[in-house]
Amino acid sequence: MSQTDDFSEVEYQVWCDRADASKQLGQYEDAIEHCDRALEICPTGHSAWNHRGIALHRLGRYEEAVASYDRAIQSLPTFHTAWYNRGLSLEKLNQKIAALASYETVVQLQPEHALAWRQRGKIFAALERYEDAIVSYDKVLSLVPDDAESWKRRGQSLRRLGQDEAALSSYGTALELDPDDCSTWKAQANLLFDLQRDNEGLQCLDRVLELDPNDYQTWNLKAIVLARLDQWEQEVDSRDSALQLNSTDPEMWTQQAASLQKLRRYEEAVISYDHALELQPDNYQLWHQRGLVLRRLGQFEGAIASFNQALSLNPDYYPATRSRLYLLLSTGQIVGHLLGNCSAIERQSLWNDLQNVGQSFVKTKLPALVILGLTALFSTHSKGLAIAIAAVFTIIAIWSDLIREADKG
Repeated sequence: MSQTDDFSEVEYQVWCDRADASKQLGQYEDAIEHCDRALEICPTGHSAWNHRGIALHRLGRYEEAVASYDRAIQSLPTFHTAWYNRGLSLEKLNQKIAALASYETVVQLQPEHALAWRQRGKIFAALERYEDAIVSYDKVLSLVPDDAESWKRRGQSLRRLGQDEAALSSYGTALELDPDDCSTWKAQANLLFDLQRDNEGLQCLDRVLELDPNDYQTWNLKAIVLARLDQWEQEVDSRDSALQLNSTDPEMWTQQAASLQKLRRYEEAVISYDHALELQPDNYQLWHQRGLVLRRLGQFEGAIASFNQALSLNPDYYPATRSRLYLLLSTGQIVGHLLGNCSAIERQSLWNDLQNVGQSFVKTKLPALVILGLTALFSTHSKGLAIAIAAVFTIIAIWSDLIREADKG
């Protein structure tokens, strides 16, 4: 080898080393430039192409990264590191099958490459090939028994296969190795909840909240489980913590309002509905629920205004119609409306309510009335008795509707 060749090889290595140093410092553009200088000296330099691919990957330029890895592999087909890095970039491009092929090549070249086995398992899990995923994770764990991440992912695949106890065992091992991994505690909690082992699941959530008190989703999940256990006060307290961390979730405000209603903390329930309606002003069902709570508080004008708002958003929403009519009836205001002692808008609203009631009656009750009347007529051959039975049924149906509405308000 000539001195010129020796010098070129040294210069090539210097630029590769500079590229690697720049990459380690997060100076990826500089790293690419240094790789290009190295490749001017040796266009087939597999190390420079690999460094270049890593820098491009870090910049989010995944297609270019794959092209660089391809050049590295072209120069050295047994270069398992480039094959592995190629798989990572292909995953970012959502090319799972191509990425899997790269990892397969890695484990053929380097059977003890634990990271490639883990990525292989991850892709199999994404492809819903859970048994293959478990085989991959088992291989990782035979090489690195204390790899908590693989124990967790193994548990996830086992759960997908319905092997719940084995999944719990995997999660347990993962947590022994890494007791501060919130994601594993959450996975274990969700599995325990599915198994109706709520108290154990709550203990897992408490551990998550010890590690991350600002995780509002976990506070809310805890609230949901506490509600399932009829622990209303604790549920409200837990969701309060969630809402202090994230006050922009209308669903949480709605759940909180419903829980406060169960506790008969109606003033607070109205406040929660108000927060929910600030976020979802066109939600007619929330307006209806708000009206029901105001009716409980004896704030009848506010309740009617809420029912009116619900009906302005959805004129066919029968529950709001029924609630409004019940309130007018129970407070005696309907008499004034019928006598015309109200505004034209209120008279029109009352007329719309009556129409909605009639339409609902025709849809839900009339068919049964007709069948009942005809049955009575054919059984007794008495038209009067048939009408009387139908009338009694009508009264019972209307009365039951009123009872249901009274229970709400």
